[in-house]
Amino acid sequence: QPPPTPRRAAAAMTGGGSFREQAGLRLSSGFRSLRSQGLLCDMTLSSGSEQCLAHQVVMAAMSKPLRDHILATSKGQASPSPELTAPPQRLDVKLGNASLGDKAVQALVEHVYGENSESSTEDMADLSAALELGALEADKLAEGVQALQSQGLLCDVLLSAGGEHIPAHQAVLASASSALRRLIVDGMGELSLTGSEKSKEPASHTLELELRGVESADAVKVLLDHLYGRDMDTWSDKMLSAEACRDVLHLASELRLPSLQDQGMKWSRNCKQASVQSEAPAESAAAEGASKLPVVEEAAEEEEAEEEEEAAEEEEEEAEEEEEAGEDADAQDAERQQAEEAARVFLSLRQMKFNSKDAPPEPPMAGAVEAAEAAGELYTRHDTNFLGKLVQLFWERPVWLGAALKKAPALGTTTDPDRLTRLLPFVAYQWKDGPWQNAYARLGWDPREEPEEATNLQVIDFRDKHFRGEGKSLAKEVAEGTEDVFFKKAPTLRSQLYQLVDIEDEFVQSMLESAAEDASSECDKKYGFLNQVVMDTIHERLQVKSADLRTKASKRQERTAPKRGARGSLPQRKRARV
Repeated sequence: QPPPTPRRAAAAMTGGGSFREQAGLRLSSGFRSLRSQGLLCDMTLSSGSEQCLAHQVVMAAMSKPLRDHILATSKGQASPSPELTAPPQRLDVKLGNASLGDKAVQALVEHVYGENSESSTEDMADLSAALELGALEADKLAEGVQALQSQGLLCDVLLSAGGEHIPAHQAVLASASSALRRLIVDGMGELSLTGSEKSKEPASHTLELELRGVESADAVKVLLDHLYGRDMDTWSDKMLSAEACRDVLHLASELRLPSLQDQGMKWSRNCKQASVQSEAPAESAAAEGASKLPVVEEAAEEEEAEEEEEAAEEEEEEAEEEEEAGEDADAQDAERQQAEEAARVFLSLRQMKFNSKDAPPEPPMAGAVEAAEAAGELYTRHDTNFLGKLVQLFWERPVWLGAALKKAPALGTTTDPDRLTRLLPFVAYQWKDGPWQNAYARLGWDPREEPEEATNLQVIDFRDKHFRGEGKSLAKEVAEGTEDVFFKKAPTLRSQLYQLVDIEDEFVQSMLESAAEDASSECDKKYGFLNQVVMDTIHERLQVKSADLRTKASKRQERTAPKRGARGSLPQRKRARV
């Protein structure tokens, strides 16, 4: 009998259920997201010409035959760490034979990941039975990955804290938290494995992640139990130390795990109550022993009474301090929530139009780094360093075109486009039109009111006559990040933006110096602080420079091209004699 379709299984899993079932749903949702992006997939399942990407940890958790096969291929492999008994290797698995239907493997993988699919086939049912998949149940995935992690099987990442190295699976961590996903991608980048596409490939080396500000190994174990969907009641029975509770709250906040943060708050309160209760019996016993001491003199009795009164006053003061500390903690939580809400404004890039009467968006009051941290957008120290460099760049020069910004030496030879897109809104906003069209300006800075500094930073939309008429077919797109921002090469686009300050041409720069003395105090939407004559002259100069650059490039190509009729390597004179 064929197993139920993923859609029916998913429907059966949505009706409440135990903690483990809910954890299974959360895990399967995260794994589906990773697979849809091809992220951290370390396994290919194929039949004939059909191939599907998957994660070894998922397939091994759901199928015992596949788990045995995967572990057998890893047997004998050198382990990078004693905590890892069978680190995964890139694996290609062929299922069945060429007689299987075209959609059998795809249907099988979609069934395992709980994806809604109508491609279920009889071949898929046969494969499912052979791999002992059975019905898709919510808690089966959670139980499977938990068992693999407990034994250190197929683990490919170590979390370090308190002198301990705890094994886990990159795919599980990345599926549970976007912040952890970023940590893993950055870790792969440090191993020189990232690039425009390489970041989607699994690491060939085991990663070791050291979590900032975490000293308790128990806190990391709590985090992993939460991510893997284990029952947290086992930790409630154990009394976590104050240090571990603090680290749990820190991790939950940094990784944006609200349910773990709520649990951490409960543990922290229980820890404080237990500490107060343990001190009370000791004080009571001390008072009882003191009352049995023989009293010889009246002065001794008075002194003892005074000591008891002082002790009572100290207890009252301690209680007041604890109450104040609780109020301070509540106030800090409220301030943190307000900071997070204020920081959410900077999660998307804001834009302005030239004719807008509004003032430019203001920068975050607490600073760019603090706002990004409150918004949860600083995943690693690389993010913090990168944001600091962005802030410095926009203070040195308040307007940048995107292409020029990516080539800024301060940002390094390669700029991660995802990191730039994520952190730029904390520093700048974008102009949609006008003299600074498509350029990014520093938050709170209005170039329309700064003629002295903003004139040279204006943008010119250069339209090369070379691409008119038949030349239109010659226009070509260039890869992002390779645009020439200095006009050292002839344009490759019919319409190309340049900032006047970046154009390397003596005539253009001399014109800008002369025009700056007579610059208008009024800003025009088309010409900015310059007049039409200056802008037209610059445009004509660039037309001449573009044609000159093309002529020089053509001559270089002719000199380097092989001569027609040339044969062999002998001089022409000797060939004539023969």
